[in-house]
Amino acid sequence: MKQIIKAELYQLKRELLLYVILVGLLVLFFLTCTVANTSGSADTMMSGDEFIANWYVNLLQMPILWLAVVVGVVCAEDFTDKTSYYEIMSGHSRRDVYFGRVALAILLGILGTILVIGIELGVIYGWFGWEGRMNLQEVVLRDLLLIFPYFRILCELICVSFIIRGRKGTIGIGVGFFLLAQIIQIGRAHV
Repeated sequence: MKQIIKAELYQLKRELLLYVILVGLLVLFFLTCTVANTSGSADTMMSGDEFIANWYVNLLQMPILWLAVVVGVVCAEDFTDKTSYYEIMSGHSRRDVYFGRVALAILLGILGTILVIGIELGVIYGWFGWEGRMNLQEVVLRDLLLIFPYFRILCELICVSFIIRGRKGTIGIGVGFFLLAQIIQIGRAHV
């Protein structure tokens, strides 16, 4: 299983899509911060706790895109070029091939999610400041506890990727989860 994980890590270092998605999520975040900062009156700037109260829910769906790409690349891509079949034929057990990919997808998905949420919180704190209406430690704790729902979505995407056996389909379903979360959020805002 260690050899499978090493081979996947070697392949992921050269995967441009992961870097593009991570940078794209951060650019989307900075655009959201800019829109939030300019949407108020011209003489007042929004504080970090106001931003979290009003805009942060829209940003919490962004790691879903990261999870979809990671799972699509790690778990489903090797079925299209038959790499996983060659690994099994070369003497690795199915269990090693499956759990090696799942362990790496879970590790990269959770670490990437923590990275995206941590950068978002750090930038909000640095850019907008903090007035103290919300306790910063409670916000950080709440964001760390968000790992559990993201873990559930990650496991669902892993299951779907092994059923679909294609990177594009897995990423498409992840984008569908993202859009569904955005639609639900828009619906709640108008109720």
